[in-house]
Amino acid sequence: MQSNYPLALACFDKAFELEPENLDPVIQKGMVFSQQRNHKEALECFNFVLDKDSENFSCLYNKGLSLLAIGQYEKALSLFDKALKIEPYNVEVLLNKGKAFAILGQYEKSLSSFDAVLDIDPENSSALSNKALSLVTIGNNEKSIPLFDKALIHDPANIVILQNKGMALHSVCRYEEAISCYDQILSIDKDNTEVLYRKAKTVLMQGNILDSIGILRRVVEIEPIYKEIIQKELLFDRLKDNPNFKGIIQNKTEFDSIDDEKPFNGFSKQTKIIQSKS
Repeated sequence: MQSNYPLALACFDKAFELEPENLDPVIQKGMVFSQQRNHKEALECFNFVLDKDSENFSCLYNKGLSLLAIGQYEKALSLFDKALKIEPYNVEVLLNKGKAFAILGQYEKSLSSFDAVLDIDPENSSALSNKALSLVTIGNNEKSIPLFDKALIHDPANIVILQNKGMALHSVCRYEEAISCYDQILSIDKDNTEVLYRKAKTVLMQGNILDSIGILRRVVEIEPIYKEIIQKELLFDRLKDNPNFKGIIQNKTEFDSIDDEKPFNGFSKQTKIIQSKS
């Protein structure tokens, strides 16, 4: 069902007009602007409320989310900390605090935030997967895998978690398990080129050259731009003399064969001009 944002905004304006001491409609209006990714207007709403009620939890948290969305991570963290002074065990605030630290590359602090969530809710899938991803980023791939497994118990078809688990497994040379993760994703989204590409790399690490080339051919058929990516991938240097691999890199696609310098010589006789009906 499509959201009627203009109507919602008008209703919140009317509600605040009728009851100007009630700040909730202004917060709700800011949240609607956030959903529209109009963070400038959202922040104006949140600032209006905080000028009148500096410890409004909902406003502190939602302003933090808007700041996070526009890349002002340090300011977002400051808002999350203020919100946590009011509700120290709020899982959503702790999660987003962890995500902000991870984006800033402060992984020890991100891990601390995700652990705080897991102390409250040990089965929280988002905290499990985000903690695992932070561990992967700092090179603790083995420690990340059980966390991905636990997250997948609650969300078994989550493509992002499956892909990150596959990458972690590849990093520790558990290639068959990595391929299993990629195949689970491909059973849901068979033309996912990023996953196909990663699978091709893992299959090659197993020594299966023909299958790897076959997967790469499929990737290029779906997204020809991958020809450039494949040529720059050091792992595929070992295939540069393979004629099947050369065929993938050198073959022109339908778009490659277009000569954009060729002058226009008019329509061919076979071209039909569709007349508009008046």
